[in-house]
Amino acid sequence: MEYDVRTIAVELNEEIIPKATLNQVTLKEGDVMEVVSFVGGG
Repeated sequence: MEYDVRTIAVELNEEIIPKATLNQVTLKEGDVMEVVSFVGGG
């Protein structure tokens, strides 16, 4: 999947991952990742 890192937040095992370190994350079996995308509107 492709995401615009300027408009998302990533949580790995209930911990927010700083955008500066996203490309250093290695997933392991059992990890839980959540990606939240922010959308403008009102």
